[in-house]
Amino acid sequence: MRPRRAEADDLERLSLQTRADGVRFLGINTRDRDRAAAQSFVRAHGLGFPSLHDPNGELLLRFPPALLNPQAIPSTLVIDRRGRIAVSIGGAVTDEELRPLLARVVEEES
Repeated sequence: MRPRRAEADDLERLSLQTRADGVRFLGINTRDRDRAAAQSFVRAHGLGFPSLHDPNGELLLRFPPALLNPQAIPSTLVIDRRGRIAVSIGGAVTDEELRPLLARVVEEES
């Protein structure tokens, strides 16, 4: 299984488990050039969180390069309730790695 596919399954599971804590997920798909392929990926993995189609990487370029390197895809950002980037992870992440980081940000916001 390719890393982003495994990661998508982990993120969907974590999204469902943390929703009651106010955690929301948003994906940005830069890999699939074709919108139909991007939609197929969402359906195949049963993603319940939104996934934006960004084949040219325009959305990624809006983030500060020090926090989101467009060459380090997949990447994960955790944004707090005030809209600040609390955590930036370059490369694939598992739910076991992400869960404590989310818990810390949720705690800080309580």
